[in-house]
Amino acid sequence: MYHPQCVSTGTIVKKIVPGAVVRCIGSPGNIELLGILGSGCNGESAEIECFDETAWAAQCQPGLYRFVDKGNWATYIKYNLGAAVTPCCAVKYPIYAGQHYRAGTLYVYDKTMYQPEGECGPGRYGTLYVKYATYGGSDYKDGYIGAWKGFTEYHLHVADEPEGFNPVRTFSKKLGWGNPIPGQFEYSEEYDTIKTDTGWIEVEICGYENSDAYIAAHSVMWWCGHSQAK
Repeated sequence: MYHPQCVSTGTIVKKIVPGAVVRCIGSPGNIELLGILGSGCNGESAEIECFDETAWAAQCQPGLYRFVDKGNWATYIKYNLGAAVTPCCAVKYPIYAGQHYRAGTLYVYDKTMYQPEGECGPGRYGTLYVKYATYGGSDYKDGYIGAWKGFTEYHLHVADEPEGFNPVRTFSKKLGWGNPIPGQFEYSEEYDTIKTDTGWIEVEICGYENSDAYIAAHSVMWWCGHSQAK
């Protein structure tokens, strides 16, 4: 995970890992972090620490539609096809990092219509559009001042019913279907730099028999900030 805009004492930091440090540059009060200017140096170098967290989109609140009742907290959402047909009216879903922290927003709209015939049988056909975006919330680490800055990867899977996720879940004879496996999701991308949003991801809808689409939206998000301790 690389981000050439993170600098340390005037030098580019090539790799961001949890706990990585970037320092103030230029005149007192200036911090250059992920291309965003902030303040807080007071003439002295301030250590900016960056941490990554697993994140999932949720229906309304963390844990509403979980894949499993205990353990893994991964969630999916339910979108009603036709609920939004343009980007400006996209339906919004919260993205939570580390299970409890509001860190981003998932935007969804579609251009689909029912067809009595098609390669997948009768149902809805067209395109579903999904975009991950940073929410910019600051809540995360006690004793620190900072904010969620963006994404370095995402994994996305869409199905016409919850059982449609089964091919990308673990399975055991004792427990049945278990945790999702993001690395096996149909749509994914990794970034060399931290992105504030993913842009619109296009998902083909083929013969969905009902009006609902179920969306599992996983990502890795980054929070960066500095300690309030003097």
